[in-house]
Amino acid sequence: MRYAVPFSITSTLPADLGHIPISADIDFAELVQKAEGEGRLNPASIQLVDCADGSVIRHGLSEDLAHADFGRIEFPIRDVTRRDYEIRFETLMPGERRPHLAPPKVPLVGVGDLLRANDDAPHPVTLHSFDLRDLDGDGRADLIGTWNYYHRPGTPISGVIAYPRIGTEDEFRVGDLVRLRYRDPGSSTLHYFPGTYLEAAFGDLT
Repeated sequence: MRYAVPFSITSTLPADLGHIPISADIDFAELVQKAEGEGRLNPASIQLVDCADGSVIRHGLSEDLAHADFGRIEFPIRDVTRRDYEIRFETLMPGERRPHLAPPKVPLVGVGDLLRANDDAPHPVTLHSFDLRDLDGDGRADLIGTWNYYHRPGTPISGVIAYPRIGTEDEFRVGDLVRLRYRDPGSSTLHYFPGTYLEAAFGDLT
């Protein structure tokens, strides 16, 4: 199912500071519920549309949306007179695979941006204790390992991570970094792996 939700800037914006960074928390699950819809968010379907001219605005998505239906949309406002936007997205039905976050280009916003070689072309990535394992059951090995330094303000310093495979079957290309999480036995709460300088070994126990 496809949804379109109005998004308006109600705060007074300065007109003499250039681009204004916007970071908005969006609960897509709540939006679907209010529309009496169904399904989980397809994060790859999210579009931000400028209602003034119908143009699609490049934006960033927070890492939360790799796992959940709640997260941040981040984008720069270049014209403070344009205050009305529309968020468009689709949901996935049970059994449909959730795509990985792999935006073709994310603009410089100014909200603790990730450092990206952002020119619409693939570039090298780095990590520690790396391995290749199929984490999502799509038959292709994902790049997994640990991240042992700052990645972005507000996120854990270290963690067990994955760069999920994207693209065609005959190329080795990966999407955005995703932190892996765990549950304690008997609990439904997800936790990030703690520690500062982590090492990890991976194996299939099933």
